[in-house]
Amino acid sequence: MSSEKRPWYKWYPKDFNTDEKVQSLSPMSELIYRRLLDVMWQSNRCLLLNVCLRLANTAGKGLPYEEFEKCWQEIQTPGFELFKTTDDGKYIYSQRLMNQMQMLEIKKEAGKKGGIASAKQRASKSQAKAKQTLKQTFKQTPTDTDTDTDTDIKKKNTKKKKVDDFILPNWMEPYKKEWEEFIRHRMQMRKPMTPYAKELAVNSIKRLMETGYGPDHVINTCIEKGWQGIYEPKSEDPNAMERLRKKYANVS
Repeated sequence: MSSEKRPWYKWYPKDFNTDEKVQSLSPMSELIYRRLLDVMWQSNRCLLLNVCLRLANTAGKGLPYEEFEKCWQEIQTPGFELFKTTDDGKYIYSQRLMNQMQMLEIKKEAGKKGGIASAKQRASKSQAKAKQTLKQTFKQTPTDTDTDTDTDIKKKNTKKKKVDDFILPNWMEPYKKEWEEFIRHRMQMRKPMTPYAKELAVNSIKRLMETGYGPDHVINTCIEKGWQGIYEPKSEDPNAMERLRKKYANVS
């Protein structure tokens, strides 16, 4: 039974002309092979009954049955068969045509899904537009039940403020790059910082800065050491000797 919805299939002349099996065919056998491919593609499942007489009636076109049978034996030479057979031996098929048929079916299904998705998107946009129109109409139409005061209206129109991220102090602006790297460092450690945690970290940086440490040096050291918090880089304290002098200045 033919399929009217499958009007064409890809043909690769180069593959056909370089195929050793095809090149070994006689001109008539090659013609029969081409005709069988065309008929096979038009069948619903790309399958043909593996019956020589039926194939002769389908693709022989007036060729005597004896001659067709001879060509068929040439096409299906044992070990060099151009057509494969189903496990039960009842049908013949071409693997290349089967692959093309499957690709067409996949594209067809994808096209259907794409069409459905587009229709849903259009419906969603139409519904959104209708709701927006309804809201505008309701706002423009006063009613007797409108008893809201100005304060109530302001409250309704004022959106809830989203909890904002910690705002970096002005004195930290020169070290904004290092600070952002430290935030990213915490994220990579799966230890994201809350606004309060950021405030504590900045306060720690400020205390260390008052003892002589540069904020960029502190932050970079914490990142380099893999620390979660802000700590004093004791091993590299530039004011360690100065503090020791002050501590022991009056010791005789």
